[in-house]
Amino acid sequence: MLHKPQARLIAGLVLATCALGTVTGLASLKLDQAFEHSAHITRDTTHRIEITLRLQKLLQRAVIPVHHYHIEGSSVQREHFALLASQIGDTLAEAQEPHDGAHPEEFAEIAASWQTIRSQVTAILAMPDPNAGGLRAIHERIHGLDVQVRALSDQVGLLHDADRARTRSQLASAARWNRTLTRVVLGAFFLTVLSLLLGAFSIMRSQAVLRELSMRDALTGLFNRREFQARLEGHLDQARRHGQPCSVLLLDVDHFKVVNDTYGHDVGDRVLQELAGLVSGVVRQTDVVARFGGEEIVALLPDTDEHVALVMGDRIREAVAAHHGFSAPDGTAFRITVSIGVASFPSDAPREDALIRAADQAMYAAKHSGRNRVARRPA
Repeated sequence: MLHKPQARLIAGLVLATCALGTVTGLASLKLDQAFEHSAHITRDTTHRIEITLRLQKLLQRAVIPVHHYHIEGSSVQREHFALLASQIGDTLAEAQEPHDGAHPEEFAEIAASWQTIRSQVTAILAMPDPNAGGLRAIHERIHGLDVQVRALSDQVGLLHDADRARTRSQLASAARWNRTLTRVVLGAFFLTVLSLLLGAFSIMRSQAVLRELSMRDALTGLFNRREFQARLEGHLDQARRHGQPCSVLLLDVDHFKVVNDTYGHDVGDRVLQELAGLVSGVVRQTDVVARFGGEEIVALLPDTDEHVALVMGDRIREAVAAHHGFSAPDGTAFRITVSIGVASFPSDAPREDALIRAADQAMYAAKHSGRNRVARRPA
């Protein structure tokens, strides 16, 4: 027969065990809910970011058919634009679908602006001869379209930034809730502590993935245009303070339309991926390589004058021209070439936007002088 102290101790142990089991069970349930909530935030945000990144990519390509039509006058560009317009429309429709975290009203203005741009592009592509009204007039129209598309892409970028801010707030709130649960679990059961640590690691990893996703181009893995422009601004500030040069290489695949038309866009995408690896393999570790839009890749060369930049550009051009790794779906190997424009700070331009324009003009000079060339902006 148990004595009263023993009975009280056993009863206390039983009560403590029950309390521990109850606390552990409730904590585990709440912890599971917290993890699912964080995972839901990550999934939803990744979906929204993917939509905005895809929309930016498509918008950046929207005026390319106009440029090609102006240069070549091929009616095929109407079909290319029709495909791009369809993809942009589908993406905008997806962005406005109701789902958790959706903000369709933010895309209403973008959709309206896109319809205006689409009408202007369609009107130019419908012209039998886009140059009939004079080169200056068509250049002004195309430049105006470029400005509108860039502004619309930047507007999408602002929505992208707003999504990131909302995500940070949501994840911060989730993290606070998880810390509260951690304190409960630490006093309840070691395995629960271990589960919480694994959950926290999962959240941190998801945050790192989101940060990296916001900086990188989804197709090539290079930095995206927004990240490149931010880094260019920082490097030019440093160059101004220390009186150092800084150069930009802007390269474009020659006859990339032919690759897409002949082998399909999947092969075109693989060409861009392979090209990204070639460029990254030639430049220095301190250089910044990004996909600028379409088949254009840009490289920032800090502390580099125009003479060294021209040498670097020629190394890239030779590496691409000599590469045997491009292949069609049937295994047939083919080669590509690139035209590269070089612009340097401060000799060619004093500001970020002017430096990019100078490199773009130099790249078009390389195109017009025969392609597979490296050129500076014409004097």
